[in-house]
Parts: sequence; C-alpha cells; structure tokens
Amino acid sequence: MNLGERIREHRERKGLSLRQLSDEISVAASTIGDWERGDSRPRPKALAKVASYFGTTQAELEYGRGNVAQPVEKFDHVEVPGQSSWSVPMRGYVGANTEFTPFEDFDEMIETRVKPVPSTFAMVVDGDSMKPPFGHGTVLLASRRESNPDKHIGDAVVCGLPDGRVIFKVLERGTRNGVFRLHSLNSNYEDLLDQRVDYVLPLDNVQF
Repeated sequence: MNLGERIREHRERKGLSLRQLSDEISVAASTIGDWERGDSRPRPKALAKVASYFGTTQAELEYGRGNVAQPVEKFDHVEVPGQSSWSVPMRGYVGANTEFTPFEDFDEMIETRVKPVPSTFAMVVDGDSMKPPFGHGTVLLASRRESNPDKHIGDAVVCGLPDGRVIFKVLERGTRNGVFRLHSLNSNYEDLLDQRVDYVLPLDNVQF
C-alpha cells in the first residue's frame, strides 16, 4: 500500500467523500483525488495537515504502521514541558537523487517537534535515493555549515558541490585525498564517485 492508498483508506474509514475531506482540510477535492491515485504527492505542509486531521503521523502515511522509519540513534529528541512544537525557517528542498535539484530559498517556516538552537534551519528531502529511512518529505534540521567533510565520513549529510548542486547523501571516502563517494541508501540509485565537496551541513535532527 502506498501513500495515496493510505490516505484513501483513512478517508473511507471515516466515511468521508473527497468533497467532505476537502472541506475539512481546505485542500481541493481534485488535488486529494490526485494524491490517492498516485498522480501527485502532497507537499510536506499538506501531508502534516492530513496526518493531523486523521490523528496519525506523517511517517505512518508514508510507510505504514509497523514499517515506520525511526530517527537514527545519534539524533536525540528534546522534550520541553508545556511546548510541543517550534517554528524554524525552511531553506528549501534538497535533492536526494543523482539528478540535479536546485537548492532554493523559501520565505516560510516549518513546524518541528524538536527544540531547535537559534541558528537551526530546515530542509525537506525531495527524492527517494536515501529511502529508507530518509524518504521524500523527510525534514532535515541543521544549524551549521562546515568546510571539513572528513569529519563526517560515514554520516548522512547535506553536501555542497563545486558545481552548485546541494544534495543529501552518505559521505564516504573516495579513491584519493580530497574526493568523496556520495552513497545512496536506495540500491536503485548509483553512487556519485570521486566528488569534490565544498562544504557539508551536518544534521542535528531528523523529522520523519
């Protein structure tokens, strides 16, 4: 069962028509129909709205119950009594595939369940070459830019390349000093070999 089928399952379980769900979440019925047929995908904000309405999580809609990707152990969730979410600026959509996806600036905020430091910003994964666990729509939280990639060998990081691409991969050593292998977790995608990396954005936390 895919994302669209799970949305339809939740809608039908509540006995709602497309028009009724449209009225509840303020999204056009035709758009919801496209989601359910797999013709398009909800953007992260819309997916969050759908999950909230159905009383579930974005991860459950994406992956299904019992197959929900969990945050990598190194990322600790910070709970603060009396506050359940924070707003952080969204820098844009970062490509997780081998095709060039521009890294754009967006003038919007995104909600996070993790208490951020003042410099925290969010990026949203666009693509599936890092799935699992980092599927399309995964929110990546970072707060710093580092110019020494060698410190992050073996980590999933956002990499800035000399040609202007900004992509999300696992950083591995290349065949010689100064170059790196950018590894895709999804075996359907080839790794990028012997790439120079100008900088990395280490992840502080991940929101599935």
